Amino acid sequence: MIKSPNKILKLLVVTGILFFIAQPYVGAAYAADDPVSAPAKEWADKAYTANASGKYDEAILYADKAIRINSDYAGAYNARGYARYQKKLYKQTIEDFDIVINLKPDFHQAYTNRGAAKFYLGLYDGCIEDQTIAIKLYPDYGNAYFFRGKAYHEKKLYDQAIADYSRALEIEPHASRYNRRADAYLAKGEHDLAVKD
Repeated sequence: MIKSPNKILKLLVVTGILFFIAQPYVGAAYAADDPVSAPAKEWADKAYTANASGKYDEAILYADKAIRINSDYAGAYNARGYARYQKKLYKQTIEDFDIVINLKPDFHQAYTNRGAAKFYLGLYDGCIEDQTIAIKLYPDYGNAYFFRGKAYHEKKLYDQAIADYSRALEIEPHASRYNRRADAYLAKGEHDLAVKD
């Protein structure tokens, strides 16, 4: 055990020097393991932060910068797609999530997000297809069931809608899911179940 303050100070100085010598090599190893360049990731991270603050125009600008640095970075398209979705730019949202899915075909949320944009464009069959893929990739993702239920609901397929709303509620209960299921029950004439929801 080191007891002398001078020895502790010397150990800290040597450790600090070794850290600064090793730092460029650690960064290089990280860049080699991760195909995303650090500047692209930094801009994408800024886009995610802007999205979280409701600053969607800023998020789009930051994501654009990340994409210019690395056009194969799915995270940047994901951030931009989310911002465009919040701005109700649904066609552009679909374009961004098409790219995300092309780059990361196992990313379930990209299918759910693209399907949600399709829902708001009235493309209910496309929404159902995307949510079904999302559910296959991640069977416990409540949003996928909820949006697929909404699409079934719009197609007047109330039994399927109720089944999906119910599954979404099992996973994660939300008032909006109860409201939508109640609407489906009403459409079927099942007033008691609607009132219960």
